[in-house]
Amino acid sequence: MFFKLFVFCFLYAFTLTLSSTAADDPSTCTPSGKHDCKCKFSDGTFIDLKPINPGADQRAGKKWRFDYVPDSKNTSEFAFNPCFTMKGLTGDEAPCNGSVVCQRQPKLSSDPHYNVGNQSTENFEVKDGIFYVTYEGSHTETAPRKAWIKLICDRNAAESKFAITDDTKDHDYYLTLTSKYCCATSEAGLSLGSILCILFVVILVVYLVGGILFNKFVRGATGVELIPNRGFWTELPALIKEGFQFTAAKITGLFNRNAQYDQI
Repeated sequence: MFFKLFVFCFLYAFTLTLSSTAADDPSTCTPSGKHDCKCKFSDGTFIDLKPINPGADQRAGKKWRFDYVPDSKNTSEFAFNPCFTMKGLTGDEAPCNGSVVCQRQPKLSSDPHYNVGNQSTENFEVKDGIFYVTYEGSHTETAPRKAWIKLICDRNAAESKFAITDDTKDHDYYLTLTSKYCCATSEAGLSLGSILCILFVVILVVYLVGGILFNKFVRGATGVELIPNRGFWTELPALIKEGFQFTAAKITGLFNRNAQYDQI
């Protein structure tokens, strides 16, 4: 009896663990709290955008990772420096010092530049089912400017790409970032699911080898009688079948009951 209870409990925990390590909905990707371009899913996988911006330290905040990209109407251009704030901007660009996203309007004679996003305001958000990293920048008369950067996972992308959409509303600016670094990844090492798989195999091997040796040399068994707990394994298929039949009967009964209520 104890053996049966142990097997069922282990298999139940094993199944729950495997289901919990499935890919998470992006809404569960929790920012690290350090504004370091990282968020983490409940299964331990994470997104880290820092590798998108190699050589940021050498540029010393004076050159954008993604230089100004125009929108389709050529009325605004946006530059993006993921994870690292700009520090050495001069002239018309000076208002964007301290930002990671900058907007400029080159068609205007004054060529104004606006801070659209500070690294310190970074957040990971889901809006209308789309996964974004967001930043807030300088304030207008009514609200802060806000950059919504859609993260597009492309594991085969050799280069990361930054683009503009035409969905700007008020002072919310919608941009896109396509990269393999927008995909969820895991730390080097074994996940909980992998550890449980290894543990399960080890226990199974020890159980089979130990049980066979015990039955052979202690009980003097031969042939199929060497299989440990042979009776349990013989009954297992029937028990599984009964379990499915019981569940199906419960579900069928529930639907029939609801149908009777509908008729009343």
